[in-house]
Amino acid sequence: MLPWLSVRDNVALPFRVAGRPVDAVRVDELLALVGMAEFAAARPQQLSGGMRQRVAIARALVLHPRILLLDEPFGALDAVTRRQLNIELQRIWSTQRITTVLVTHSIDEAVFLGDRVVVMSPRPGRICRDAPIPLARPRGRDVLSDATFHALTDDLSRALDDVTT
Repeated sequence: MLPWLSVRDNVALPFRVAGRPVDAVRVDELLALVGMAEFAAARPQQLSGGMRQRVAIARALVLHPRILLLDEPFGALDAVTRRQLNIELQRIWSTQRITTVLVTHSIDEAVFLGDRVVVMSPRPGRICRDAPIPLARPRGRDVLSDATFHALTDDLSRALDDVTT
């Protein structure tokens, strides 16, 4: 986020970069969707890490992309905030219906969020496992204690061990 812009202006930035008029209604809808409407006038330094991530997601969605690429979006957050944002991200996906590719080093996060998990080998990066995730949506915190969830995470953990040893 640009530190000299408000939350609203940071979300509107892609319109300006694309040379398009700002759709204030779209910006406000997304701020509401990510739970940041009441912080629209705040500056990034006034926000927590989780709040900044919510704004970044709104900004990424503002121009109606066909695909959303997320590279470790919650990697720098504490475990509690990360889990909360995983649940929020699912809610956002359910309203936006957008294909998303999420890169994460967290097996739990991959299984919790994904419809399929692709395990990559290190150098050179090659697909060594493509696992469908048969867990129903929406997924709440209760899935984290589900036997199927644990079986999937254990299986993928073994696949990673096989790749790295």
